[in-house]
Amino acid sequence: MKNNEDISQRLRKIRKHLEQSQVDFSFKLGITQQTYSLIERGVRAVNVKVLVALGELFNVNLNWLIFNAGEMFNSNRRGKEELHERHSRLIEITKEMMEIIKQDY
Repeated sequence: MKNNEDISQRLRKIRKHLEQSQVDFSFKLGITQQTYSLIERGVRAVNVKVLVALGELFNVNLNWLIFNAGEMFNSNRRGKEELHERHSRLIEITKEMMEIIKQDY
């Protein structure tokens, strides 16, 4: 039960950090608010379905959630790199469009 209490406290911390109500958070996790409430109070254990959803939807570091090791969220280096590449490409396209507009006037 102690580990469930620790996980439940960390779940609450995640939910509060993301500024989610229990209703919204549980809906996104695919469980009822009542079930989520029991998990957050340490009465019910977290199942694998919820763990997977936390990792995929919210980028939660499951090592942190289960073992209190590392950071709350996984760093998303690949996502940041893709965003930077898209931003750079958008700047290039904008410059090209500005050149075309200048030529027309």
